[in-house]
Order: sequence, then C-alpha cells, then structure tokens
Amino acid sequence: MCLSGLAGCAGNRMSVDPNGVGGTGGAGVNPRGTGGSAPTTSAPAARAGIELVGSTGFRVNVSGGMPTPMSACSSSTSFALDFASKLLSWSYCDEVAGSTNSYFVNQGSRTLSDAEMKEVSMVLANQLSLSNSKSCGEDKANEVLTMVFPDHTTNYWDDFYAGCQGVQSSGNIYIYGLDGLIYYLWSAARYATVPTEFDTLDVSVQPMPSPDLSWMATCDSYSESEYKVVASTRELSWSLCRATTPGAAFASVAGSRILTDAELASVSAGLAALVLGASGECTTARPDISVSIYLGTDEALFSSDVGACTTNRMSPPYVVGLDSLSAILAGLVH
Repeated sequence: MCLSGLAGCAGNRMSVDPNGVGGTGGAGVNPRGTGGSAPTTSAPAARAGIELVGSTGFRVNVSGGMPTPMSACSSSTSFALDFASKLLSWSYCDEVAGSTNSYFVNQGSRTLSDAEMKEVSMVLANQLSLSNSKSCGEDKANEVLTMVFPDHTTNYWDDFYAGCQGVQSSGNIYIYGLDGLIYYLWSAARYATVPTEFDTLDVSVQPMPSPDLSWMATCDSYSESEYKVVASTRELSWSLCRATTPGAAFASVAGSRILTDAELASVSAGLAALVLGASGECTTARPDISVSIYLGTDEALFSSDVGACTTNRMSPPYVVGLDSLSAILAGLVH
C-alpha cells in the first residue's frame, strides 16, 4: 500500500535529512499503495513544543506534488477530527474496487471508538516532533497539520521542504512524523472494523525488542515467529525459532498441518475479536505482532497496539487483541 507523498513512494531529496522520509506525488491516496493516553475528548499533553493542550480537534490537508493518475480525481486530500464528538471526516482520491485506472472522490465520516481515540492521542503524543531539518525535497505533496483551539489555530508543516530556498524565512513551523498520522487517518477512513474474511492470513510475532540486529542472522529468543493460514485448504504453516526443551539451544522449527474445521473456526474467532485502536497500555514487555489479511487482490495490514507507544512513524493501524490471536496459532503448532 502506498499513500502518495509518503514513505514507500518514490521521491527525491536535494540533501540528506536524517529524520526524513521520501515520497512523490499528488494529493490522492492509493489504497493499493501504503506514551500513555489522554481522555478521549481532549488532546494529549504537548510534546517537543507542539501545541496540543486545549485543542478541540485538528485538520490535515495534503495538496500539490507531482501529478499522478489520481490527480484528475482530486487535487487535494483532507481529514478532520473533532475531539468532543470523535467525528472523523475525510475526502481523498480512491481507486474503484477491482480496477487499476479508475478513481473516485471518497468522501465520508464516522465516529471513532474510545480505543481509536486513544490511538489518536498516542500517535499525536509519541510520533510527532518539531523538526530542524534543512533538507529540500521535490515532487512530494505539501502536508499541513492544523491544530484547532477555541480562539485560534496553529499550523505545522511537514519538514520535507523545510530547507528550500524561499521557505526558510517563511516563519512556518515544521514537524517530523506527519506522514504516519496521515497514514493512520487514511486507514481509519478505510476500515471501520478489522476484516474478518480472508483467503490467506499471515501473522508475525517479534517476541521482544532486540538489542541489535543479530536476530536477523541467528536463532535466539529475539527471533521472529511467522504463521500462515490458507482458508481454502485449511493449511497452517509456521516458521519458528525456539528451544524445544527448557535450557536447550534455540533451533529453527518449520512445518505445516491441516486444521480441522473447529481449529479453523478458532482462528476466525480470534481474528473477529480484534478491535481497532489502542488499549493505552505502554510497556516494552509485550511482543510486537503484525497481521496481514489477504482477500482477493486486497491486503489489510494491522499491528499490535504496543507500537502506538513508540516513535515509529509508519506503523500500520493498531489493533487490540493480536496477543490472543498469536497464542491461538501457537497452540495449533504440533
């Protein structure tokens, strides 16, 4: 999946920005492309100088950039969230289901749940920070976050163009992490619930944060576990790294088996129990889990809500309950 103008789309920078992400394009959105909590009716505490306390909501606008096939559909993307009503509204260019070159303006609104509002609070508090970037990019859309207050508004600009000639003296306030917020808002507009039907289900479990990248080349307690379920054949396959007996050395374990109807139903029940949003719990003791749900040509990617506590600016939308789903899958390995 790729939101035009965000990481994962092609883009160019004229100089190196250690905080930066690349991107290209118009303001459309391609659905095939990519702390602690605050009360659900108010903004989280301010972080790194960003004015959040006392705000009643925010708006995000994305415009300009390199023309894309979606440009004829819509020249801008916009999202707005009112904290009191929890109402999220949106307008962006979307692709007609089953097509490759047909687009329409997707406009709508929905009320977010308390768990989703906690996620918004955590994303704002943990994943946005003021930027001192001096880079100058090109072709990416302009992204602006407007925090709304009873008596004023404050604009924060994405730092992609912060160092460009004529911009440095503009007085704009630049931030890093806006791409991640936009990605979340697009996901919230697209998914009101976690999809419960699937052709293939992939679950990845990273037990604990690794102190280095050794887990990529070795088999130890930091190594990732992967599970895949194919609905049509009821096949469960796995790739694990674990000690077969207490105190034994870790070893790679891979295999597969056919699930019974009852076992497949238990997996489906675990998927159906997932809830969009975040619990508000912040601890590094929980595993980092992601799930990819494939149905036809569509892929929906979600991540455990432990990620909402981090400064990872491009995580998939968060869900509560992935710990239980992964436990169900682990229990079916034998």
